[in-house]
Amino acid sequence: MFDYTLDKGFPTPSPRHGPGREPRYPFSTMEVGDSFLVPDRSANTVAAAIWRANRSDGPKRFIYRTVDDGVRVWRAE
Repeated sequence: MFDYTLDKGFPTPSPRHGPGREPRYPFSTMEVGDSFLVPDRSANTVAAAIWRANRSDGPKRFIYRTVDDGVRVWRAE
């Protein structure tokens, strides 16, 4: 069946991030039409952050575009 031994008495590690951590981007406070610039980040990094925010804050629509200074994110409808 399984070749794993169950161990007891090991303390659970504290989370590396979670409710006490300050968010990096202001997704949860944005209203439709608001935008912000993320300098020195790739569009893929910002897209992943939007995906994670949608999982935790409920689905919202964001649009992002690469601009000269970095990546700009807008809250859409």
